[in-house]
Amino acid sequence: MGVLLVIALVSAAIVVHELGHYAGARLAGMTVLIVNVLGLEAHAQRRGWRMLLPRRRLTGISGYVFASPSPNRPMRPQMLVLIAGGPAANFLIAAACGIVGWLVFPGPEGRLLLAFATLNAGFCVVNLIPRQTPMPSDGLSLYTWLRGVDENAPDLAFTRILARSIAGQTADEIAGDELAALDSLPAQFPIISLWFRFRADQNRGDWQSAVAHADTLGALVKALDPAVRTAISEFLALFRMELAFSRAMLTGDAAWLENGRLTPKLLKSSPWLLPRCEALKATLRGDERRCAELLEISRRYADNSVEAAVGRSEARLREYVATSRKS
Repeated sequence: MGVLLVIALVSAAIVVHELGHYAGARLAGMTVLIVNVLGLEAHAQRRGWRMLLPRRRLTGISGYVFASPSPNRPMRPQMLVLIAGGPAANFLIAAACGIVGWLVFPGPEGRLLLAFATLNAGFCVVNLIPRQTPMPSDGLSLYTWLRGVDENAPDLAFTRILARSIAGQTADEIAGDELAALDSLPAQFPIISLWFRFRADQNRGDWQSAVAHADTLGALVKALDPAVRTAISEFLALFRMELAFSRAMLTGDAAWLENGRLTPKLLKSSPWLLPRCEALKATLRGDERRCAELLEISRRYADNSVEAAVGRSEARLREYVATSRKS
């Protein structure tokens, strides 16, 4: 019983911490994209949340909040409020539970509140210690941003691109120097840069150029560290499925779409993709009514994405699908 109680209290303190980061992000005017607590992951939508089943957690990480800053305001104050939100929430709960437990409930309830207060105080202190685990601690992140960060530095290129994408900027509108900055970074970032170039070709309906990125993707993936390759496997599955879609658009052969692999998580994170691909199959076999039904399903999913660029980009792709057989 005692062990279960400790587990429950620790889990509750983790929830408090991550909700603090969430509250800090919202207070700073950021767009919250993902909240992960103890492996249970929630993806923000324009309306509601999309829940994913618990997944294996990274060692040393009990949760995180992934949020994107507003592109219209300086990044530094937004990041400071986001980072400080977690420890601040633990501190406030520790103070509240400590006062109530000490002054109001002298019995077992009070001891439980004091235990929870002590646990939250410990979370606050431990998270503020600057250290590099699989992810920087709150203390290290605060120290980095307090010292001052060049918001135009190459290593923040993805953050800047994502912020503008959430605001509605599509891949074909991204400046070339931003993509060059991504190319200069290690690990998966050149693949992310290639993704945006690929998506720009898709947005323009240039299927020949879109398909031509396949060889470059293969070379970049081959050069990746295996651990990084595993970490971005869902993103690579998305990229390959979009390549299959582009090949089907280029050739008019729906068989290409059978080569893509839509994982359960990918179906959850990009729910507009499968109905769009199925709509292309339908129109290529001459079933315009089914194509229209599937495109409407895809539209509803895409328009509910918190990333406004998804809605704009998917609208173009749906138009290409709807007119593919006629052309």
